[in-house]
Amino acid sequence: MREKFEKVSFSDILYLESDGHYLMVHTSNQRKYAIRIPLSELESRLPEEQFLRTHRSYLVPLSFLQSIDLQNMMALLKDKSVPLSKGYRGGLLERLDQVLGELSWPLQALTIP
Repeated sequence: MREKFEKVSFSDILYLESDGHYLMVHTSNQRKYAIRIPLSELESRLPEEQFLRTHRSYLVPLSFLQSIDLQNMMALLKDKSVPLSKGYRGGLLERLDQVLGELSWPLQALTIP
């Protein structure tokens, strides 16, 4: 693996994926970066109001979250789907209600598993 340092803006992060000893940073411009840091450590450094955990291995920004498919347990981000685990589902939906408000997510009829 080559070592290179690049600045990546929070607004460019499409999602973060834990992959063994590395954390893969996927960006909206189709770039991918590998960094050696646990997902939980990076999560504690990111703005809490901007990122949500969907799975123990995935962290996503609210800005790219387009929909949540509770039947197939997936979250759609732009043109990418990431897994949604049962353990994070309740917290994710509760957090969306807190952050976005009920009027921003009028999808209750579509969230029936």
